[in-house]
Amino acid sequence: MSLILGKNGIQKLMAGYPTVSDKYDVAPATLESGTAHNGDVMMHGTSHSLYKVAASLTVASQVAGVLLATNVKVPDTYPAATGSVATKAGEQFNLIVRGFVAVELDSAADLAAAVEGAPVYVTAAGKLTTVSSSNIALGWEFTGVTELQGTAKLAEILIK
Repeated sequence: MSLILGKNGIQKLMAGYPTVSDKYDVAPATLESGTAHNGDVMMHGTSHSLYKVAASLTVASQVAGVLLATNVKVPDTYPAATGSVATKAGEQFNLIVRGFVAVELDSAADLAAAVEGAPVYVTAAGKLTTVSSSNIALGWEFTGVTELQGTAKLAEILIK
């Protein structure tokens, strides 16, 4: 039992994975350029159904959703960590546009502030956070479920 309940036990959250399996909506998407990872915040690309990793954000309308992890995408090399699974330019993926999903927060985020109903903000660099000053409000909410995995801060959010 200590393996499950101890500090090195089973993780509650995995970035980019839905947390309530039947409570999310996705849109078909293609990565326009670069490389993206599960749970990355995505922004609109140059045409319909093309998206890229969020960067240089100035308004909430630039944010399209979050790259949703799938069970069929595996790392290029074995063995590899879950975080090494990447979507490459030209590949298709599911973009979660509404629902519950686990995401990694910016290092400046305060997990104690990620309480149920608290607003989610995004930095200009495309990282989600609890910090409101100089960041963009998205209209998304935290559910109060959080987890610290090493130095990575993960939280469940509701995308509306």
